[in-house]
Amino acid sequence: MAGSPADRLAALDAALGKGADELASAVREYWRLGEAAEAAQSVYEVAYARAYLAFDGPEHIRRQAAVVAETPEGIPLADLKLEARVAAHLVATQKEALFALREGLRRLHAQIDIQRTLAANIRAEIEIDKTGFRP
Repeated sequence: MAGSPADRLAALDAALGKGADELASAVREYWRLGEAAEAAQSVYEVAYARAYLAFDGPEHIRRQAAVVAETPEGIPLADLKLEARVAAHLVATQKEALFALREGLRRLHAQIDIQRTLAANIRAEIEIDKTGFRP
């Protein structure tokens, strides 16, 4: 990162602003994916319950029959279960992305603190050079 300390701070500040915007967008996406995952899980559970209750016989047979059943629209319950699992995985993946974005923002904050310290040191050295005072 070349340039004056002020230029470096300005660049870091711009990166921090961009990162904050990305984090806000990622949080909105996390919520959207979470809602979609809950909806997909609910659709699967209701379809499974309906299929389970539609069959007669012992519980273990009803459970297995419900697993391979289809909805009235002809959608296999296995597909609904897969959609719900994929949706849950997308939520987990987005959560990891949020953690990565937060860590990136922490690094930017640390770099800003370092640049501020360097700028303060430069100002102190300039003041020493002006006054000639060396403690």
